[in-house]
Amino acid sequence: MSILSTAANITQLLSLFNGVEDSNFVIQQKYANQYEMNLAIESFINSIPTDYKVSNLEREFILKYTGKGQQFKKEGADLASKGLFEFYTPHYLCELMVKLAYHYGYDNGPVLEPSCSVGRFFEYLSPDIKKVGFELDKTTSKIAQLAYPNATIHNLYYEQAFINNERGRWNKAITGKTPTWLEQYPFSLIIGNPPYGKHSNLYSGYFRKNYMQVEFFFLLKSIDLLKSGGLLIFLTASNWLRNGNSYQELKKELLEKADLIDAYRTPSVFEATKSPTDILIYRKK
Repeated sequence: MSILSTAANITQLLSLFNGVEDSNFVIQQKYANQYEMNLAIESFINSIPTDYKVSNLEREFILKYTGKGQQFKKEGADLASKGLFEFYTPHYLCELMVKLAYHYGYDNGPVLEPSCSVGRFFEYLSPDIKKVGFELDKTTSKIAQLAYPNATIHNLYYEQAFINNERGRWNKAITGKTPTWLEQYPFSLIIGNPPYGKHSNLYSGYFRKNYMQVEFFFLLKSIDLLKSGGLLIFLTASNWLRNGNSYQELKKELLEKADLIDAYRTPSVFEATKSPTDILIYRKK
């Protein structure tokens, strides 16, 4: 396929940009832990309209949100119902992946982040670049829209980008040369950290193909949204590359559409899980 860089190489690469999250300072000053600060941010977000213009300080505050159910939690919290498996990409890694996009020829065209949470990748892109995000959680999608008012944030499943909506009803998967209703299509860059797990949700049944894992759906369908020469840069579970002959049909289909031009096996990048991850960089043919 292509060169898979070693953990030593990615560690060296990350060290060039390795920053420190600054939430701890705020926590120590006002909140008992990250969980308590998340609750305060949620309360603020729920109290304001979507078209509210946040101040610089309010923007800095809401962008410290780390999702529900992180490792900084209130004793006795119901973690499963509060998003235990939300893992936000560290800021330094978002910056690194954007730098990799420019290294491989990103041209400042439209950008899509298909599972954007609070929009961390947008932070490292020029404000005048067209940005589109999909985020299922209402709180985080609202944070992303408030923090990046020039972006288009869809509070939808990513699958819905590929499904027709007629008279307010999602009815069937889109077929034909144009694979989506998104007006910014085609994209120059699709970047992000897609969710992991079984591909089973309200809209997975609209697609005949068995993608098995939701991250595989994100990989294969995102390629269809790129222009020729466009880049796909994902931080995703290592099982795509490390399982030998597994998923061969899906891998073959992807490689018919795009070239794997670089990949990195990362060290542990999430505080709450040791699951191995890779940075994958594809260029559409």
